[in-house]
Amino acid sequence: MAPVPLIAGEARWGDRRYIAVEGPSGRMNLLDQSGLEFGPAFNITFGRDKNIDSKKVRLLGEIDDAVELGAFVAYEIGSTMREGDTIRLAGEVLADATDVHGGVLADVSATYTAFIGERWRVSSSASLSFVSDEYADTYFSVTPKGSALSGLKATKVEAGAKDFSLSANVSYGLNDRWSLFGLVGYSRLLGDFADSPIVAVEGDENQFSAGIGVGWRF
Repeated sequence: MAPVPLIAGEARWGDRRYIAVEGPSGRMNLLDQSGLEFGPAFNITFGRDKNIDSKKVRLLGEIDDAVELGAFVAYEIGSTMREGDTIRLAGEVLADATDVHGGVLADVSATYTAFIGERWRVSSSASLSFVSDEYADTYFSVTPKGSALSGLKATKVEAGAKDFSLSANVSYGLNDRWSLFGLVGYSRLLGDFADSPIVAVEGDENQFSAGIGVGWRF
């Protein structure tokens, strides 16, 4: 897989309010209080086009990019393991606003962040995502017609826990404005989502990612 650029940024006002964008997703915290966050969120689920590698999956037809809108809530507390470290628990619910899959997706996550000295910041996260019947059917089912065209087994995938993910992020502050960071991630599809022939035959239930970057604060 070829490397792709990832753009992320955050703008803050007041003591706690912010807007954060991380690649195809983002959120806005409307609360100005310690520990608790709440506000709108969005995500873009990229579709399926004629340039994908699998010829069989291409024969199932193209899917447009979907824009999903919803809300998130998060709560951050200090860690009892080490002074200064934090634990962040978060949940998010989004619904398709573009009538591409017409479904709902949700996730819950936990993030532990440690500050080492004045320059190092290390965080690790675990998350679990869930999707509705409509989402599962759009991206993971194979209709009888699609089966006849592609040769993949006709399959009906329904709502449930779609995947779990683990990630780690390390950053080093060069000075007050510039920083370097690196990240690694792992995601695994679960149950019927992993067993769909789109994944089991033509794809992989395990997905790995890694990246390096430069941050600038103004």
